[in-house]
Amino acid sequence: MPLHYAQPDKWSELLSKQADKGNTPANVFYNEVLGESYDTASKLVTLTELDQVSNLGINSIKHARARRGRYSTTVLGVDWGGGGEKGISFTTVALLGLRRDGVIEVIYGKRLLTPHDHIREAKEIRYLWDTFRPTMLAHDYTGAGSLRETFLIQTGVPTRVIMPCQYVRSASRSPCYHVAPTPAHPRSHYRVDKSRSLLLTCAMIKCKKLLFFNADYKTQEDAGLIRDFLALTENKVTTMAAGEIYTIGRQSGFADDFAQAVNLGCVALWHRTRQWPNVAEMAEYNITDEQLRAASLQSDSEWDDEVMT
Repeated sequence: MPLHYAQPDKWSELLSKQADKGNTPANVFYNEVLGESYDTASKLVTLTELDQVSNLGINSIKHARARRGRYSTTVLGVDWGGGGEKGISFTTVALLGLRRDGVIEVIYGKRLLTPHDHIREAKEIRYLWDTFRPTMLAHDYTGAGSLRETFLIQTGVPTRVIMPCQYVRSASRSPCYHVAPTPAHPRSHYRVDKSRSLLLTCAMIKCKKLLFFNADYKTQEDAGLIRDFLALTENKVTTMAAGEIYTIGRQSGFADDFAQAVNLGCVALWHRTRQWPNVAEMAEYNITDEQLRAASLQSDSEWDDEVMT
């Protein structure tokens, strides 16, 4: 900014701030010295890390069907959309396959651009189900997910292969656990800790154990599916009750539907095979047990309480 750089005697002070001296945070340096905006939240994965794991081939039904036989277990992950206030939330599907060495490959993905035609969405997902014949289908059971599931079942997707997942906070429980049916809620389902599961999924990307079809970015208006992961951000917040906790959210104006569909698919594969990632092996990526526990304590107004009504 001119009021700073136009004074030669201020250069040493500016360089000191750039070097982190005087306890000058990066966001303060960008805002007050450079006059640039700075997002204090940190992304869970970077574009470089995504590009390094996006090389399995083109994103097409033909290519995905050719690879389908390589996996012992496959899952079709579905994150339901509703258009959102700014029209950026759409139902998105992802086909994942689990290799024998524990690596998960995402070989197909699609964003359905009919957010208010639920029956049409159900028919298209049924078509993908018939095309790929995955082992199971995991979907977001939170909110209107129960109604969307009804449409899926009515189109012919077998109930026994559907894994409804409800996002909750479960610091003292497994990241994913089964909830039996009750008279008040006759549909059995699974509860998934959103923070811990997303941290694990993104750690798998950093470890190069979660791979994708080729990078599909075209333009800023057509950013593709894989870059949805860049919308996930992590904030560290200090509270009186729990100390430092980590909150995971979505960057305003960007979609994260594909990331959520992939996350649900990963959770379904890990839960079914009882092969959850070893967090200790991921310590070098700063995904620690303390961080996972802290993340599960966050407050997110979009989550349902653990006690369902």
